[in-house]
Amino acid sequence: MKQVGQWMMDDVPEEIRALQSSTDDFVAIPGTGAEGGCSTHMTSGSSDYVSANEDCFYDVNDIDTDVDALVSDGDPVVSSDEECEPSDCGSVGTLNEDLAEFMISENLTRDASNRLLHLLRQHGHSNLPKDCRTLKRTPREVHVTNKCGGQYVYLGVRKCLEMADPCDAFELIINVDGIPVFKSSNVQFWPILCMVNSMQPMIVALYVGSSKPASADQYLVDFVEEMEQLLANGFVGCDGKVTPVILRAFVCDAPARAFIKNVKNHNSLNGCERCVAKGVSINNRTTYNHAECFVAEKRCPVKFANSEYKYIDTHQVGATLLCRITGDCISLCALDYMHLVCLGAVRRMIQFWKKGDKIVRLSSAQIVQISEKLTAARDFIPSEFVRKPRSLIELDRWKATEFRQFLLYTGPVVLKSVLPPQLYQHFLCLSISISILLTDDEEKRGHLLEYAEKLLQYFVSSCETLYGKHFVVYNIHSLLHLCDDVKHFKASLDAVSSFPFENFLQTLKRLIRSPSNPIVQVVKRIQEFEFVNCPLSNNVSVWNRPMKLSSNRRDSVVLLKNGKFAEIVARQDDRLSCKVLRRSCLRPLFLEPCSSDLLDVYVVERSGKTVLTEVAQEDVYRKALKLPYGNGYAIMPLAQCSVSYCLELEVCTVPGYPSYYPTGTRVINYLNTAALFTVIPEAVGMGWGKVQCSRMWAGMGFSFCPRADLYLEHSFHVDTITLTIVRWM
Repeated sequence: MKQVGQWMMDDVPEEIRALQSSTDDFVAIPGTGAEGGCSTHMTSGSSDYVSANEDCFYDVNDIDTDVDALVSDGDPVVSSDEECEPSDCGSVGTLNEDLAEFMISENLTRDASNRLLHLLRQHGHSNLPKDCRTLKRTPREVHVTNKCGGQYVYLGVRKCLEMADPCDAFELIINVDGIPVFKSSNVQFWPILCMVNSMQPMIVALYVGSSKPASADQYLVDFVEEMEQLLANGFVGCDGKVTPVILRAFVCDAPARAFIKNVKNHNSLNGCERCVAKGVSINNRTTYNHAECFVAEKRCPVKFANSEYKYIDTHQVGATLLCRITGDCISLCALDYMHLVCLGAVRRMIQFWKKGDKIVRLSSAQIVQISEKLTAARDFIPSEFVRKPRSLIELDRWKATEFRQFLLYTGPVVLKSVLPPQLYQHFLCLSISISILLTDDEEKRGHLLEYAEKLLQYFVSSCETLYGKHFVVYNIHSLLHLCDDVKHFKASLDAVSSFPFENFLQTLKRLIRSPSNPIVQVVKRIQEFEFVNCPLSNNVSVWNRPMKLSSNRRDSVVLLKNGKFAEIVARQDDRLSCKVLRRSCLRPLFLEPCSSDLLDVYVVERSGKTVLTEVAQEDVYRKALKLPYGNGYAIMPLAQCSVSYCLELEVCTVPGYPSYYPTGTRVINYLNTAALFTVIPEAVGMGWGKVQCSRMWAGMGFSFCPRADLYLEHSFHVDTITLTIVRWM
C-alpha cells in the first residue's frame, strides 16, 4: 500500500513535481528541542507515517501553492508555510483563521477537515489549501529525545508563562503523573504539567514509554534547570517587564511523589512522607496502628535536603533534584486529597461495608437500601455536578468525583438509619472534617481548623476498633497530616488537588488518533492549539462557572445572604420569586459528633412553612442541594458554589447618636487591632443601618455557636460611637 503522499504524487504533472522537489524543505520547530540525550527528528515523512489520518508528507500542500501560481501568473505566490497577510488574501485570511480554529477546537480528523476544504473549494473558495495541515500550521517535524528508556519532549515552563494572563507574580503548581495511553498495551504518558495562577494546566514536558521513566534525575533535569533560572531572575515578558515566579506546590499521587522525591514507596514500612512513624506488616499490608504513629516526630526539611533520612530510617533512597529549587521538599509536595481521601479512605470504607469482616459488613438488604436512595437522589443533583449518584453495585466504576459527592453530600443523608450508629458517626467525622478543610471561606476555615484536626485524629484512632488492624494503611494514616497542608498553603484542599490535572490528562489522551508515534501526535496537536490561541481544554471547573438558577427542582434551592434557605418558583431577569423557609421549620440532620447546623445542614418537612418573597439575584449567597429524606428533605449549601464572601450584619446605634455614617467609616474591634467593617451609606429607619464585613470574623472573637441565630452580641467602636451586633439579617 502506497503512502498517502506518494499516491497523490502519481497523478501530478512532471513540472509540478519538479517545483515540489525544489521547495521540499524541513523546518525545525523553535522551542521544541530538548537539550541533552540522543536527539531524533520525528519528521512527517516515512519515519512518522501512521495512517491516512495522521502525520504524512506535506507534498499536497506545496503542490496546491504551485498549481495556483501556474494557473494565475498575475497573482502573487503565497507559500503554504507563510502566513497570509490580509492585503494579499482579503477575506480569505479571516476565513482561514476561522476554519483553522473550528477544525482544531472541534478536534476534527484530517480526513474530515480535508473533505470540508474540498467542499469549500468547489463552492468558490479556490484560494483555500487542499490539506488542512497548511491551514492549521501543523509543524513538519518534532524534536524527540531518547532518554529514560522512552521518548521525551521538553516544551518549557516559559511557554506556559507566555500564555498566562499578566499579573504581579506567577504562582506555579506542578503535577507529575502517569496515565496509560492504550488499553491493550503498556504504553503510558508521564507528562510534567504546570498550572499558573489557577489557570488551566499546560504541558511542560512529555515522556512516553512502556513504563515510568527509568531515572528521575534525567526526567526532571530540564525542568529543574529552567526553574532555577526563573526563580532567581523572574520571567521577562515581551514588554521587558520582569515578573517574579513562585513555586507554590507539587501536586501528585503517592507513587509519583515517591518517584520525584526519590523516597520509599507508600507501601514500605518507612513510607510516611510527613513523620518517622514505622509501619507494621499485617496480612501483607503495611499498617500504622500502634500508638507511636500518633505522636511520631515530624520529618525535618533540612534533614531531608541533606539526605539524612537515607541513614536514619531508610526513608530516602537518594538525593533528589527538587532540593535545587526548594528548601522544603516535605511541605511543598501536597498530600492530594483526591487520591488520599476520595479514592483512598472513602472507597476503602465502602469496600469494607460491602465485602469486609462481619463486624462492619452490611447485609444485602442494607446495600440495596443505600443504592435505592442514591439512585432516587439523581433527579435532585444540581447541574454543577457532572456525575449523578450511582448504586453501590457499580462501586468499582465510581470516579473520584463520585466519592467526593458521597462523602460531602449524599452519604450523610442516605447512610442515616441504615448504617449502624457507631459506623455512621465515624463516617461523619471524616465528612465534617473534609467539609471544613474544603470551605472557601478563609476565616471560617481557620476558625474550625483545630476542630477538623481533632476529628481526623479521632477518625484514625477509631479505625482499628471498628474495622480491624489491617484497615489503617498509608491513606488512612496520612489523614493525620492533612491539616498541615491547609496551614502551610493557607488555602483549602481544593487549591492543591489533582482534579484539574486529572481532567487535563483525559484531554491529552483524546489528542491521540492512532497508535503510531503518540508523542509526536500530541505535540503537533498542542502547537496547532497554540497557533489559533485556543485553550487545549475547555473543561472549565464547574465551581468557576456562573451559577445556574432556575425553577427546576435540581437548580432551584439557594442559600441567601441573610442565612435563610429559599426555593425558586419563578425567575425574571435578575429577580427571583422564592419560597423562603422559616428557620423554625429547620432541624439538624444529626447531632453527633456535632450539630449539623455547623455546616448549615438541615432537615425540613414537606409541609414546612414558607414565605413567598421576591429577591434579587445578588442576594443569593450560595447554591444549595435538596435531597429526599423521610417525609421531607435534607437541605445543605454547596461547599464551593458561592457568589459572595461578604457578610452583612444588622447594627443598632447607641441612642442619641445619628443613624447615618459616611462611606469609609472604620469600625474597630475592642482590641483596636484591625479595621473590620465599612459602613454602607444607607439608613434604614429608627436608627438601623447596614454594615458590610470586609473580612469575616477577623479578630472579632466570636464563639462559634452551633446555630446561626445564637451568635453572642459584641460591641464595637466607631470613633466614640458604639455599635452592637444584634443578629444576622
